[in-house]
Amino acid sequence: MSLKSDDRIWVIVQTKGKSVSDIYLDGKITGKFSDYALTDEAVEAASRLVERQKEIMALMKILDSDIEFSHSYTSLLSGFAAEIRYGDIREIEALPDVERVIISEKYAQSDASFEDIAEMMNDSGIFASHPDYKGDGMLIAVLDNGLDYNHSAFQVMPEKQNLTYSDVEKTLNGIWGVSSLGESFTADNIYKSAKIPFQFDYADRDADVLTDSTSINYFSTFHGTHVSGIAVGNDENIRGSAPNAQLAFMKVFGDYSGGAETVDIIAALGDCAYLGVDALNMSLGATAGFTCERNADLFFVNEMYSKLEKLGILVCCAAGNETNTSLTYADGFIYSGNPDSGLISSPGSYDAAYAIASVDRVPTGIFYADGSAVTYRPAVAPAESEGFDVMGMILGEETRRELDLVVVPGFGQVDDYEGLDVNGKIAVVTRGEISFTEKQKTAAGKGAVACVILNNQTGFINAQVTELAIPTCTVTIDYAEILGSADTAVMEFGLDYGYIEISDFSAIGPLPDLQMGVDITAPGGDIYSSVPLTYYDETGWDYGNGYAYASGTSMASPNVT
Repeated sequence: MSLKSDDRIWVIVQTKGKSVSDIYLDGKITGKFSDYALTDEAVEAASRLVERQKEIMALMKILDSDIEFSHSYTSLLSGFAAEIRYGDIREIEALPDVERVIISEKYAQSDASFEDIAEMMNDSGIFASHPDYKGDGMLIAVLDNGLDYNHSAFQVMPEKQNLTYSDVEKTLNGIWGVSSLGESFTADNIYKSAKIPFQFDYADRDADVLTDSTSINYFSTFHGTHVSGIAVGNDENIRGSAPNAQLAFMKVFGDYSGGAETVDIIAALGDCAYLGVDALNMSLGATAGFTCERNADLFFVNEMYSKLEKLGILVCCAAGNETNTSLTYADGFIYSGNPDSGLISSPGSYDAAYAIASVDRVPTGIFYADGSAVTYRPAVAPAESEGFDVMGMILGEETRRELDLVVVPGFGQVDDYEGLDVNGKIAVVTRGEISFTEKQKTAAGKGAVACVILNNQTGFINAQVTELAIPTCTVTIDYAEILGSADTAVMEFGLDYGYIEISDFSAIGPLPDLQMGVDITAPGGDIYSSVPLTYYDETGWDYGNGYAYASGTSMASPNVT
C-alpha cells in the first residue's frame, strides 16, 4: 500500500535508554522479573523513561497538534505509540533521544469456522490434562478479541492463585499504569475475579473486554471466549486444557475492526512480562512469516519475543489456516525446485515462539477389507448430534474381529436382498433412493450385523440415522473397487485401528529459510468450547446455550498453552 505524506498512521516511537527488562537481564538479577518490576529500582527506571517520553511527546505536538498518543512502553522496550502523519517520520526520528520510528503493522485474526452441528461428535476435543497438570498456580494470558467473563466456564475459582487483587493493585500503582498514559484505571476496573484477575482492552483503551451483540455477531468477537474456554474453561460442559489456571485476558482487536495493531500487541506483551504470566496464547498472525524479520524497522518485533523467551514466558501462536502453496499447483505436489511451500503465520514463525498446527479432533476410523485400509465416517444421530461408536459396537468386548461382507446390489432396498444371505454379516449398500435410516433398518431386518454405505459420488457423507438398528458408517466412492471385488469377503476391525490427520485447513510446511515451520500439533478441528450467550452464526443457528464447535489453528494453540 502506497502512503501519502498526509496519511495518518500508527507508529512506535522507540526512545533511547534501557527498558526495565534490559536492566533485569543485563544485571543477571535473580528471581522473577515480575517481582523485580515492583522494586524501587525498577519503578524509578520506568518513571525516568516515561518522563523522557513525555518530553518527546511535547516536541511532537509542536510538529502536529493533532497527534494522538496511546501506550507507553517500559517493560520490553522504551518508547510509546502515536498516530502521526506519514510525512513526519524523519522529523520525529531527528528529535533528541529518539532511536527510531517503526510503522505499526496490522495482524489479521486467525479465522475460526463453525461447522454444522449435526456433523459433530459430543466430546469437546480439548486436551484431557494429566491429573497432576491442571494449571494450578499458573497464569495464562490470551491475546484476542473479546471475552464473555460472565460465562459459566469462568466461574469456578482456582484454589491456588498466581495473581491476586493485591498483586494487581501493586502492579498498577507501581508500573503498569504507565501504559495507560495517566488514565485513571484502578484494580477494581482491571480485576474481575480470582479466575480472571486481569482484563484490559488495549485496542479501544478501556477496562472492559466484554463486547456487545453487534460486535460478537458481525465482527466475530466470540473468538476470544471460545479460545479462553479451551485454555482455562471449567464448568459442567467443558474443561480446558489447564482448568485450574488463572486467565489474563488482553483484548488487542477493536470492537468493530478486524485487525490488531502492533502498537497494541506490544503493550499487551509488555504487561505479560510485568504480570508474570507463565504462558500466552496468540490466535493472530501474518501469513507466510519469516523466522526473523529482515526489515530493519521490524527487527525490534523479534527482539520483543526473544525477551519474553529470556524471561521464561512460553509464547504459543496459531500457525494459520492457509494450508500450503501446493494447493495452487495443478497436481498438488511440492517440487524440489521450489521447496518454500509453507504458509506459517508470524509471530508463530519466529524462533522465540511456538507455531501450533491443527489436527482433527475425531480420529479417522479405518477397517481393513482384503488387506486394504478403508477409512470410514460413523453415522450420526441428528437429534443429539452424536457420532455413533461404530468400532466399539462391532467389537464389543473383543480387541479384534473379522466379519464376512456382502455387497448388496442396487440401493439396499428390500428387493435388492433377494437371493442374498447377509445373516451375521456386514451389508455393503450404495447411497441413493431411500434414506440412510431405511438402508440400515432393512439390512438389520435381513440379519446383517452392520451396514456400510458406499457414497455414489466423490467426497465423504455424514449419514444422519434415527433409530439406529445396527452399527452404520459411510465410505467414499474411492473404495468401491476394493469392497466390490470378488476376492474381498472379509472385513477386519481392531480396537487400535485409526489415525489422527492434520486438519485440511491448517498451515504446514517449511519457513522461507527451510527451517521446520510447525513446532507442535494439537486438536483444532471441530473443538467444542464456550461462546457468548448472544452469539449466532451466519446460517442463523442460535448458540444461546453458550457453547459451539469451531475449527482453526486458533483452537489448536490454546490446547497447548
